[in-house]
Amino acid sequence: MIEAEEQAFVEQFVTHSPVWNRALDGFGNKDPGRRRATQYRSPWDLLHPGRRFAEKLADSGLSMDFLAKRVGDYLDGRPMKRLPRVVEEQKATERDEAEDGADNA
Repeated sequence: MIEAEEQAFVEQFVTHSPVWNRALDGFGNKDPGRRRATQYRSPWDLLHPGRRFAEKLADSGLSMDFLAKRVGDYLDGRPMKRLPRVVEEQKATERDEAEDGADNA
């Protein structure tokens, strides 16, 4: 519920969200540790290599061309092509875990 309300707020009051909030998820990711050794490397880390922990993460199969087109489409106001299902499912799992952690805090 919180995520939906936050998203509605952002949609209503922010005229242009940063590209890393829309087209390139993963900007704020921290080192996932051992329990997520199979986590996919985020779109952000694919286009912006350099965070050492991201090098040990699994390959999602996303290509640089796909991500560059996604960013271009977003910046030009065109609909973005959806991320592959496995990446979307991982994002949903991460959101659920974050919400559960916030509820338990």
